[in-house]
Amino acid sequence: KNICRCTGYINIINAIKTSAELLKGK
Repeated sequence: KNICRCTGYINIINAIKTSAELLKGK
């Protein structure tokens, strides 16, 4: 149960990081 939540948060954080990098690239 906790593992699923952790992976979910990690996925969200990674998505935010990738989007931030794309904005910086622009």
